[in-house]
Amino acid sequence: MVGLPTGVIDTILHPPIGGLTNLLDYNGPYTAGPHTLTTWNDNGTTRNVSNTFGMIATVNGAIPIEWGLELGWDDPITGFGGTYYQGRVLQVVVQHQLLLGLGGYVDTQIENIFQAAVAMTWNEALPGRIGLYVAPGWSFDLQFLMAL
Repeated sequence: MVGLPTGVIDTILHPPIGGLTNLLDYNGPYTAGPHTLTTWNDNGTTRNVSNTFGMIATVNGAIPIEWGLELGWDDPITGFGGTYYQGRVLQVVVQHQLLLGLGGYVDTQIENIFQAAVAMTWNEALPGRIGLYVAPGWSFDLQFLMAL
C-alpha cells in the first residue's frame, strides 16, 4: 500500500512515535485531584510542556481494590494493553493559548483514561499547558515524549 506524502512541517510538528524518547517527570507521582502543568522536571532541568509531543502515564503504587476491572490482553512487561477499569482513573486535558495569549487557553484535546498505563501524542503541536485529574486513591507517573 502506498502511503500519503507527509510534508516537512507536519513531520516536524508531529514526528512519528518511534522517533520520540520518553523522559520521566520528576515532579511526580501525581496523586488524586486536579493538577495544571506548564512545566515539568527533567531530573533537575525545568522544561516547558510546549516542547513535548505527548506523554506516557503509568500507575504508581497500589490500585484501589474497589475499582471494577474488565480483563483484556496486556503486555506482561510494559503493562500496556486491553484491560480497562470501569471508572475513569485519569483525565488529560491539553490546552493551547490563543494568538499572543490575548484569548486565554482553550481545550484542544481531552482524553479520559480507563487504563493503568497509556501512551498518547498531542493532536495539536505546542500545547500551552496540560491539565490532569487523577481519581481518588490513584497515583500516576508521567513521562513526556521528546524528539531524539
